[in-house]
Amino acid sequence: DIVVSKDKELVFVEVKTRSEAYTKEAIEAAYSRKINFLAAAANHYLQGHDTGNMQPRFDFITIVYSNGHFNLEHMEDAFFPPLRGYR
Repeated sequence: DIVVSKDKELVFVEVKTRSEAYTKEAIEAAYSRKINFLAAAANHYLQGHDTGNMQPRFDFITIVYSNGHFNLEHMEDAFFPPLRGYR
């Protein structure tokens, strides 16, 4: 959802929003197929852009709406990309 550079890192961020009524945790919704998709998208991005010595990093941001308020959590280095389909 977001690609941003910070210091010497290129950060790929998956953002998930949920309401409290949603049965799955927001972070669970991002796993499995989404991780593979994000890793493949990052690989495509890295092949098409000159990123110099920047190292990729994968973060999650979860936003949960509950009782009229939003709770935001940012998890840095949330996962390492799978080797399959990612170079």
